[in-house]
Amino acid sequence: MDRRRFSTIAHAQHEFAAPIASVRARELLRVAGVCPGARVLDIGAGFGGWAALAVEMGAEVVAFEPNPEFVERGRAFGSTVKWMNCNYDADLVASGIFDTVLLIGASHALGGLEAGLPEIDRMLKSGGRALIGDGYWQRDPDAAYLDVLGATPEEMPTLTALCESVPRIAYLTTSTTAEWDHYEGLYRNTMLAWLADNAADVDAEEFRAYSDRWFEAYWRYGRDTLGFAWLVVEAS
Repeated sequence: MDRRRFSTIAHAQHEFAAPIASVRARELLRVAGVCPGARVLDIGAGFGGWAALAVEMGAEVVAFEPNPEFVERGRAFGSTVKWMNCNYDADLVASGIFDTVLLIGASHALGGLEAGLPEIDRMLKSGGRALIGDGYWQRDPDAAYLDVLGATPEEMPTLTALCESVPRIAYLTTSTTAEWDHYEGLYRNTMLAWLADNAADVDAEEFRAYSDRWFEAYWRYGRDTLGFAWLVVEAS
């Protein structure tokens, strides 16, 4: 299945590709140092919801995103974000020039969170901060849930283990069940609307089966298994 196409379609109505309410997203950026004149780097920027909000708050933003459809959507916001339509490349980013680095659901872009922390620190100015959003297990995941996710138990830590692996945490919160329900519900309903309008599409049958399976896995297992943490981390 073309997972990138599925994700692009299913996220078409989301403001952010993460379970967070708009008012909390703004507060997280504020705590992470986003303000008028701040320089912000968004790694794995998706379709640009965070980048657009940072610009609205007065920041200058550079955004890395390899999915061209997401970049096209981000550019359609009409903001001043400087888009880099590629995977993150350290050679393209100078040291110590950003007030804030955003790494939201994109730790894989740096080879994993622990491996990526030194690179985040390299990019930050003295006194800068990073906003990190990453998944964790609320409890041991069921085998059936792992099968749907295509994941292993080792791919995510507990919240305690996640926090122990990240130094200099200045702020911590987690996504609420209501935020998760909205995120997954919108993901489901956007795909259903697309399927209703595109029944003859070559991917329609496979996308419907996958959407059914994914949403059932969410209400059966995910609501009390998968968590999402938000950490604001200070530069060293």
